[in-house]
Amino acid sequence: MNRNDLGNLFFRYRGQIPIAFILFSLVAYCFLDFAIVAPANIEKLNFLAASLVIVGILFRCLSIGFAAPHSSGRNRNKQVAEKLNTLGTYSMVQNPLYFANALLWIATSLFSNQWSFVVAALALSTTLLTFIILHERKFLLQRFGAAFLKWDVKTPIFWPNPFLFKAPSGPFQWIRLFATEYPTWISVCAGIFFCQWLFYYKINKTFEVNDLQVGLCIAAFLIALTGRFFKYVVVRKWLKMPI
Repeated sequence: MNRNDLGNLFFRYRGQIPIAFILFSLVAYCFLDFAIVAPANIEKLNFLAASLVIVGILFRCLSIGFAAPHSSGRNRNKQVAEKLNTLGTYSMVQNPLYFANALLWIATSLFSNQWSFVVAALALSTTLLTFIILHERKFLLQRFGAAFLKWDVKTPIFWPNPFLFKAPSGPFQWIRLFATEYPTWISVCAGIFFCQWLFYYKINKTFEVNDLQVGLCIAAFLIALTGRFFKYVVVRKWLKMPI
């Protein structure tokens, strides 16, 4: 299996990457048991983690909401790009969704207060996203040619440069955002729940569920219920809109 095959494989199953992150983190946790901060400072760490989560979610929302139709989203089996996105977040960085994903994985791992989880998040995001980005670059070059090369020369591949920002030309697509992005919000809730669960087990030596974790479960359930209803009933059945 060559580099392109790996990139295609990781692209197709990128939605399952959080599961791989959890398993990889558990393995790392067995060998690297080092707390990031003392329990007395856990609220400060959680505030930092929550702030990064918000930034990651907002970055994804802006990327998807202003992206051209059929160019950025949850296409799985093959690459889809009817238009090259070069405005909005795509004017600052070529891969805003993957940058946001990496930020979300690292932010979520901080809730565990374990360096092993952070190391796992860094290793996973670096390895998998590298192959996926290389695979997508090859597709975009073949699809758009000179237009891609012109955009590629002046736009960072992974780290956003806010000074390059160019305003989007179209309206924000709220319907597309809510119909396609809810699985990400569920994954974030699940990841935080898992990391908090392990954190309190480390302290109390017993599996307990606190108010925050209950809230995360309720939030994930409501997001899943309303998200699927909105996508499959409201958008596809009632509005008959392609997303």
